[in-house]
Amino acid sequence: MARQNTVRLYGVVSSTPEIAKDINGKNIRGIMRLSVLRSSRGSGEATSSESLIWDYPLILSVDEDVVNKMSKLKQFDIVELEGPYVTRKVIKNKKCPHCGKINSIESTLYFVMPTFMAKRNTEDLTVNESMAAVIENREISNGILILGNLCNDVNYYENGNIKSAVYQIGTERKRFVTADDPVNKADFPIVRTFGRNAYMDNICIHKGSMVFIDGYLHSKNFERISECEDCGNEFTWGDSTMEIVPYVIEYLTDFRDPEDVAREEKEAEEMEADRLLKSVRGF
Repeated sequence: MARQNTVRLYGVVSSTPEIAKDINGKNIRGIMRLSVLRSSRGSGEATSSESLIWDYPLILSVDEDVVNKMSKLKQFDIVELEGPYVTRKVIKNKKCPHCGKINSIESTLYFVMPTFMAKRNTEDLTVNESMAAVIENREISNGILILGNLCNDVNYYENGNIKSAVYQIGTERKRFVTADDPVNKADFPIVRTFGRNAYMDNICIHKGSMVFIDGYLHSKNFERISECEDCGNEFTWGDSTMEIVPYVIEYLTDFRDPEDVAREEKEAEEMEADRLLKSVRGF
């Protein structure tokens, strides 16, 4: 089976990377966030091509070479990297505000795991200089190419003129993730589409369909509600996710042909126009 899961980012180091070391002082894990900019290509979302919309994907690595490079980075450095989009089940410890109990809650960590990373500035930059560099390279700042099968049917929403759809895909890993359980051989990102993309997704694909996506990463924070293991009271806490928003979606297997949908829509429009004309004429 063909595999494709490649993220390419060109962005600003948002804050000093967090580097974990072993007892001998060796760098073993690096975590940071990049500030990246969406392309001017349209995704169907309610934005204009002139809008500068920033996202902040999480970057995590346990590769010695990459972590060593990450340890030398400073805030406002420019970084270019490439690697797969990874999802990992984790346990997050959250304190109940009612009784103080530390609750262990299952969550998902979404991140990019660099297989290549390079610093692109030779001198220290101010925040304005680094942002200007990303704006100049906007078209390569935030991109993902990924192939996967739908894990569930499409959830479709209409709110006035705004159309959106959400579904999860499963994609096989091209590389083994050292820090993960060896039995985990796939990742399961969330896909969110807008406009015509969302409309066609709702009609054309379903659980099991294979799709190829050319899009960008959108990171966001949200609130979750959990029940305390001890006192039983509910409490809210902050979690985060990183969704894929497609510019272009190709339907590959087990789908309804978009050309058939377009033809049926045209026929329906012609029939409606003919009906209206007859109602005006009276015959």
